[in-house]
Amino acid sequence: LELKQNIIQQNMRLLTGNLPSYDFQIKKAANRGDLVSVNHRTAAFLESYFDIIFALNEMTHPGEKRMVQYALNGSLLPANFETNLNTLFSDLFGNPHKVEADIKLIIDKLKKVLK
Repeated sequence: LELKQNIIQQNMRLLTGNLPSYDFQIKKAANRGDLVSVNHRTAAFLESYFDIIFALNEMTHPGEKRMVQYALNGSLLPANFETNLNTLFSDLFGNPHKVEADIKLIIDKLKKVLK
């Protein structure tokens, strides 16, 4: 239980609310039109996001492959989990101005399931 809580707390600090959290870094990169940085920071964001999802569900982390599929086996997932991720992936390069809102929605849904 302590390990689970530590994983969740540490990764939430990385996702949002602290400087330099991933959501802030992604926003700055998107505002300057730096798509390489948006991609890089979004990958780091997703790494922490999935660490939280697997810890929350007390599941072994599967590594980098098929994380969405494995996460879907968990009983505690944010609302519209898969849809919100697919929207983020679609917007990353097609609509980078929407990425900030996508990230915020993903964080908000995650916070609700953590309560």
